[in-house]
Amino acid sequence: MPTLLITCNAGKLGVKRQQLIAEIYKFSATRLTPSVFAIQTDCTPKEIFKRLKPFIEHDESLYVSKIDATVGHGDSDVNKWLEMNLNGGTLH
Repeated sequence: MPTLLITCNAGKLGVKRQQLIAEIYKFSATRLTPSVFAIQTDCTPKEIFKRLKPFIEHDESLYVSKIDATVGHGDSDVNKWLEMNLNGGTLH
């Protein structure tokens, strides 16, 4: 199943921000940073963008990209999710 990277700069933790995060977590998801998520889905980036766009304001950004590999260091739960869902191995 494809892995998508969602990057957003949605503002304060208001209702829309909470709804955006809740919508993202309807998928198998992990949070890499406060504004970057990875999800597994059979949906295209365009489909996910359309689904999430109602939760951002006109002056905020939202990008959805398909990824197939990553290397990094961070939270152990995030690393585990990425290893299981993306690389099939270690991040290093």
